[in-house]
Amino acid sequence: MFTRPAKQSKAATIASFKISHILAKHKKPFEDGSVVKEAFIEAGETLFGDFKNKTEIMSAIRELQLSRPTVTRRIEVMCQDIADKLKHDIMECTYFSLQFDESTDMTDTAQLFLNTEEIMGIATKIVNSIRARSLQRRLFQLQLEDRESAEHTDLVLHTDVRWLSRGKFLERFQELLPEITAFLDERGYDTQIVKNEKWLTDLAFLTDITMHLNTVNLELQEKT
Repeated sequence: MFTRPAKQSKAATIASFKISHILAKHKKPFEDGSVVKEAFIEAGETLFGDFKNKTEIMSAIRELQLSRPTVTRRIEVMCQDIADKLKHDIMECTYFSLQFDESTDMTDTAQLFLNTEEIMGIATKIVNSIRARSLQRRLFQLQLEDRESAEHTDLVLHTDVRWLSRGKFLERFQELLPEITAFLDERGYDTQIVKNEKWLTDLAFLTDITMHLNTVNLELQEKT
């Protein structure tokens, strides 16, 4: 006897959460929930006019709770759920503190597991030294054309304004590192740092992390 109303009430609550999520995702005022419900009712009268269960459908639509206070509560619940899941993931992450906690020594110098700015600085300096001069850049491009194993024909510039460019910049830099090293060696540049195993390991790690973050960021943008 009470099973059907209970299921309908649960469905209405879930629908209310989904509509509230859409309003938040599109940065719409919470009171727009009432407008959505009104539109549903008006459209439903026409769309389901010939349906045998029109009365049941319209009843379900009218049961939707989309007032401003209700939408506010729905979004607060979803925000808290996201925060709780994030805290849980952080607590379960074995190496989070190792990577992100910044401890300092007696001179107040940060002791970091990985100095990302140093790696980015070296890579950026090398790329700029090749791309800054048109002749250097053209010679490097010709070298890439001569090497059939090279997958790309040029380097990628990095800009701090666009954070997403960091991953693509590092990925291209790492893929062309053998060609870059050979090019610099031929011109007498000091390439000791780019041959250092620890620095190469740190570069690979940073490249992998930034590419994963890029992927997550793009997926979030698609969902919004």
